[in-house]
Amino acid sequence: MKSRSEYGRAKRSFAARLQQILMRKSRSAQTRTYKLIRPLLDEFETSQSRLVFNVDNISKITQVRKIVDAALKEEGSVIARWIARQVNALTDLNRLYFKSFVAQPIDVVDVTARENIMLRLGYNLKDGTLIKGGYLDDISTNTNVAQQVGAELNRALGNRTGLKDFRKQFSDLFTSDINGLGLTDRHFYRATFDIFQQYDRAIAKEYADQLELNYAVYSGTIKNTTRSFCRDRVNKVFTRAEIERWREESFDGKPTRYNPSTDLGGYNCRHSLDWISDELAARFGRDVEADQNQTVEA
Repeated sequence: MKSRSEYGRAKRSFAARLQQILMRKSRSAQTRTYKLIRPLLDEFETSQSRLVFNVDNISKITQVRKIVDAALKEEGSVIARWIARQVNALTDLNRLYFKSFVAQPIDVVDVTARENIMLRLGYNLKDGTLIKGGYLDDISTNTNVAQQVGAELNRALGNRTGLKDFRKQFSDLFTSDINGLGLTDRHFYRATFDIFQQYDRAIAKEYADQLELNYAVYSGTIKNTTRSFCRDRVNKVFTRAEIERWREESFDGKPTRYNPSTDLGGYNCRHSLDWISDELAARFGRDVEADQNQTVEA
């Protein structure tokens, strides 16, 4: 069996790897969607190699929008279910992490923590379905990509764009912008950025709450790009009260709606809170009795 710290590193590494795989899946979904609608570009009516603003072309825009919308709902559903499986796998790793140092049986805690996390994700573990209106369902159903595509097509018709430029402009929509993201990429990027880091932290907090753990190690590595907020905390142990007080601090990358237990150092932070027992906290040099007295006084 791995040590507690080894499981902690394994969780962070797994979450980071999943985020990269998710971006590749998003890019593949984008490519497949574009291939579906690319042949339709040749069906738009033109005059002297320029688009014609007429009823038939406007009807084709509706057709393209419907294809894009249907394709992304299907692609989004596949990606959403994949995310659910990976978050469940992250829960497995968290279970092993806590089992490596917690003395009491963890089975009941695991069931409760897993159910809470999957419900938060919008996934029904019992029947393996996306919960209507939940987070994962929103990824696959609430996309404005088709609307954006329609708007661009309408603009091209209104401007009577040349056929060659029209094809290029439309291709660019599904290729990339200055950030290297196409329309589909941007949708999934915004909807799922940092999702695995966020959920790894949320899973850990669920277990910590159920196990009534009061300390956490701010874990991870330091790089040249590491924010001072994280740099000042890495490898240090904090109480729940101390973690909660991070809400009051201002730092670069801090989101507007900040949750210290899941956001930590803010945007693109790759650190984690590795929750530990009072006994382990004492080994890290914390005066557990003094911390408990301080909590009672507060």
